[in-house]
Amino acid sequence: MEKTAVRRLGQSGIRKKGFVNENLTLNQLKAGDAAVIHAYKSRGDVQHRLRELGLVRGTVILVKRFAPLGDPMEICVRGYNLSLRKEDAAQILVRKRPGKED
Repeated sequence: MEKTAVRRLGQSGIRKKGFVNENLTLNQLKAGDAAVIHAYKSRGDVQHRLRELGLVRGTVILVKRFAPLGDPMEICVRGYNLSLRKEDAAQILVRKRPGKED
């Protein structure tokens, strides 16, 4: 019984320490920012496809770079690089991880 309580506390620890600005979408991050996926704004085919690609709650992502005109953006997730349209990235709610100050 205690192990279950510890496991649940560990999972909810994402909400407590080490994160800033809980109201961000993935497309609002800058190159070099790291974040953790918190939720999706809407449900549908796009969300389903992104989950199949490994973009599930609790996944750490790193924004690598943006195309010259700003769309699409490239992120590193689970050890591989993925390009996303900003329109799709706007559907993903993230919690930014603290890092170096700009």
